[in-house]
Amino acid sequence: MRTPKQQLREVGWSKATEFVKVARKNGERFDCATWLHKAKELRKEGFKGEVEGHLTGKETEPWEIVYFKVYKSQLPVIEKALEDCRLGCWERISLAVTVWR
Repeated sequence: MRTPKQQLREVGWSKATEFVKVARKNGERFDCATWLHKAKELRKEGFKGEVEGHLTGKETEPWEIVYFKVYKSQLPVIEKALEDCRLGCWERISLAVTVWR
């Protein structure tokens, strides 16, 4: 599928170069409308991150390690909350597998 030049001009040359990377990788399976929409809606760095994530298959969202102080008396409550969360996640996964079968 060919992309109209006018639409590529609207997104700018830096986004267009990223756009072409996806088009080359996907070939015939390239979804032009979706990527044009992303190019128009996202800022340059956001779009570049989307393209990089698509090409590498890795999550490129910025992350940060956060430290915080916890008192020993709070540990049982935190551990219980984490255990409940873990069990809840596994219940949802097993339910999804049961429905899928």
